[in-house]
Amino acid sequence: MQLFVDAGAAGRAFPVEHGGQNDNGANLASFEELVLADPSMQIKAGVQWGLFGSAIQQLGTQKHHDKWLSDVRTLKLPGAFAMTEMGHGSDVAAIGTTATYDADASEFVIHTPFRAATKEFLGNAALHGRAATVFAQADHRRRELRRALLLRADSGRGRRLPARRHERG
Repeated sequence: MQLFVDAGAAGRAFPVEHGGQNDNGANLASFEELVLADPSMQIKAGVQWGLFGSAIQQLGTQKHHDKWLSDVRTLKLPGAFAMTEMGHGSDVAAIGTTATYDADASEFVIHTPFRAATKEFLGNAALHGRAATVFAQADHRRRELRRALLLRADSGRGRRLPARRHERG
C-alpha cells in the first residue's frame, strides 16, 4: 500500500490541505480498477482510506482532520473500522458496545457488555492497525446518540487487547 502513497494515489478523496486531491470521482475510479489487479489489496485500501479515513473525514471535526487525516493518508496511522459486532453484524442500531465520557479524566470509557458485542475488525487490522474508528452507543442515561470515536491502541498482533480507557478526540 505504500506504493499507492508514494505514487500519489492514496486518499484521493481527502481534502487538498491534508495531501488528498478532493476528487471523489478519481478515488472511485481507482478503487474500481484496483479490484481487477488485486482484489485483496482493494479491500485493504478500502478499509484504510475508504472506511477508516472516510469516517474521520465525514464524522470528525476540523480538529480531527488536522490531527489525523494526513497520517491516515500516508499510512503513518494504519487503522481499522470497528462497526461490525459478532452478535448483529453491521446493524448500527443494535450495537452493544458503549462509550461513556468520564469528564474527570477527559476520557471515554469503552465497554463491551456481552460477548456478542465484540468488535470484528477488517483488513488485517489485527496485524497492522494502530487506531480504529469505533462505533458505540453513547451513555443511555444521558440520552446521547450513537457515536464514532477514534481510538489509538497498540496492535494486538491477532490477540484480544485488554480493557483500556481512551482520551477524548
